[in-house]
Amino acid sequence: TGKPIQYITNKAYFYGLELYVDENVLIPRPETELLVYETINFINNFKKHTNKTANLLDIGTGSGCIPISLAKNLSDINIFSVDISNAALLVAKKNAVKHNVSINFINKNILDEDTHNIPAMDVIVSNPPYVMNQEKASMKARVLNYEPHLALFVPDENPLLFFKKIAQIALDKLNCNGMLITEINENLCTETYQLFKESGFNAISIIQDFNGKNRIIKAIKQ
Repeated sequence: TGKPIQYITNKAYFYGLELYVDENVLIPRPETELLVYETINFINNFKKHTNKTANLLDIGTGSGCIPISLAKNLSDINIFSVDISNAALLVAKKNAVKHNVSINFINKNILDEDTHNIPAMDVIVSNPPYVMNQEKASMKARVLNYEPHLALFVPDENPLLFFKKIAQIALDKLNCNGMLITEINENLCTETYQLFKESGFNAISIIQDFNGKNRIIKAIKQ
């Protein structure tokens, strides 16, 4: 039927960890490990210079692959993870228990709800929905037929809506010299870069994945 093996076995592997997955969450992709790698490097450098416990916000947690990997590889870090889907959060919580890590999970629609109750952050990391509906024609059936569209697609007429909101949250919640790092749509790299630049971020850089595609943008709030 083309059902992904990860949904049949309820197992996926990410950053050296075995995670539980079902059809309420995206299957973690290897290229997303770059988000974790870059974030670990930033936080280790942050702690070296400040001796402070870092606060991190993960937006769109899904299976919990990003925050759980960070929690397993970093000490003295407070992690807050937001997702609109209660079903996804149940998966993330199950994985957090499996790997014995403490994460503050929050059920919230970041597009519609205020974020005043979220404390100041040193890092905001996100792998938000960014695939345009018009790109469905080139996608594999195993993705279209089984993975949650809520976590994948954005309207063709407003493909950067999540990045706009994330930039707003980052400007409000990031401490000085804090980092915003997001996975992006390679076809909208220029537009996303420009959005962050116009929002007021500095030291913006683009990171390519192992296929040479523009996959991640990180920016510093100064």
